[in-house]
Amino acid sequence: MPDRKEETKLLLSDTSVPDVFLVHYAPELSKDAIHLYLWILMDHKDLQFETKDLSHYSYIPSSDVNKALAELIEKDLLIKKDRDHYTVPDLKQREVDDYIRARLPADSLSADLDSLALSEDEKARNVLAESISSTFYQGRLAYTFYRLIDKCLYEYKMDSKVVYRLFEEGKKKRIHFYITEMRRLAEEWFRKNIITTKDLSAYLAKSRKVDELTSLMGKMTRKRLNGIDLERIDRWVYEMDVSPKLVEYAFRCNEYRGNITLKDVEDKLSEWISAGIRDVDAAMVHENERKNENKKKAVRKKGRDNTWKTGGEAGLLTENKEEKKDDGSSDAEDVILELFGGADEND
Repeated sequence: MPDRKEETKLLLSDTSVPDVFLVHYAPELSKDAIHLYLWILMDHKDLQFETKDLSHYSYIPSSDVNKALAELIEKDLLIKKDRDHYTVPDLKQREVDDYIRARLPADSLSADLDSLALSEDEKARNVLAESISSTFYQGRLAYTFYRLIDKCLYEYKMDSKVVYRLFEEGKKKRIHFYITEMRRLAEEWFRKNIITTKDLSAYLAKSRKVDELTSLMGKMTRKRLNGIDLERIDRWVYEMDVSPKLVEYAFRCNEYRGNITLKDVEDKLSEWISAGIRDVDAAMVHENERKNENKKKAVRKKGRDNTWKTGGEAGLLTENKEEKKDDGSSDAEDVILELFGGADEND
């Protein structure tokens, strides 16, 4: 650590920062991590320091210093030698090493004819990499991305156009500067077997449908969708293959509920698919038929409740045999007569 007693009041010194840091690493770092890295470069020209040396960085809250330090270690911008000692790696040397590894042929011991084929393949790969670099990185593509291009071409066997579209999609999602996120996107495409442009077109169409349904359900439910909700929407697109219009109608069919959930919508969609229904018109016919059937059931049930009952069922007769009066009538008969206006007084 430099002797601060010998420092002058004027800051006339320079701190060298490699361009590769600005292009490749800085976009992925938090503000505190960038500040800490620059101050380490300024204070420790030998690129060695200890944990105690960080205590004077008062511009970062002490509770956040360790968080920023861990972030730099995670991004390979610091190397932890032991518990309290760290070193700053040479990013220029790392870039050169990455360049050499990226330039090596796949098999340096191959036969002449094979080498010629690889050479032509390398030319096509370099044209692709230069196109990606100039289009998305202002001509400053870091060599970690070159390795990603190679992985997509030679391990994942993706078409060149698919690899280009990978970086195009990364820019659209604003992750193209983040190598970790770009690797994750490439792995996702590989798992979904996206090799050709035809595969990619089908995938992107479904991806756009997922985005459309996510926006639609967010507006209709008026809430922020959670992870389970998003999984349901993925299932509607990738497994059930339903249209946004059908999903919207399924939601409308549940409006009698107080609180509509995406499970309610999915249950309705599953009911329709089981009945072979794939469009809104057929779903409307199905729902009308179902509504009419429910009305008929309600009428039949009401009819059963209002059928004529016997005197015993109506509570007019007792289970025991009634005793006859002197005139031969019974109490039950008198009750029945009263129901119809009673007997004639002149009789």
